[in-house]
Amino acid sequence: MAISCDIIKDLIPLYIDDVCSDDAKKAVEKHTASCGKCRKYLDGLSKNALPGKLSKEEIRLEQEPFKKVRVSNIIKMLAAVALTAWLIFAVLMTGQFMVEEIQPLQEFFSPVYHSHIEFDEPSDWVTLSFYKNNAPLETSETIQFDSIFFDRCITNHANNSGALHFRVKDENGNIVLDDVEIREGRFYDGKETFDRKTKYTIEVSGEPGHYVITLS
Repeated sequence: MAISCDIIKDLIPLYIDDVCSDDAKKAVEKHTASCGKCRKYLDGLSKNALPGKLSKEEIRLEQEPFKKVRVSNIIKMLAAVALTAWLIFAVLMTGQFMVEEIQPLQEFFSPVYHSHIEFDEPSDWVTLSFYKNNAPLETSETIQFDSIFFDRCITNHANNSGALHFRVKDENGNIVLDDVEIREGRFYDGKETFDRKTKYTIEVSGEPGHYVITLS
């Protein structure tokens, strides 16, 4: 019995996928050998059919170009990160060098008052003279924390001879800090005591010895 073209067309997809019986295969092959339309239909589906399973080697060869692209992208990304880190480091080092070596920048970003005093005998209150940053020839008995970069701290240096007692007066002579002891290597945090608009006078008393005091 002859098989119609419609049945053969239904069998052709199964034939291409190799999931039909041997009898169905023989029927498709016999029919398409003599039917041009069905043969054309078979050829068309065969060209558009999905490929079968690839071998491991075929898969490796297919993936190889993409692996190279991924490796290349990773290298580029790491290079970009390294370059960015280097640029940041260079900017920070340049900025630090400029602040340390250029006096106006140092005075602006790291303002510090320095004072040196030496007691030959136990001393009562003595008014300190200060110089700002690296200008020891320009001394003053009043200071002002007029920069936002001031921490408003009084430091008694660690190498000093001992503790010092501090008294601070404002420009009107009012005592704003009365007889506060600061031991060597310690500091007084004056954020709550000193403002940025007032000029202050600082007095100290202590035992014999050499002392270095900074206000930062």
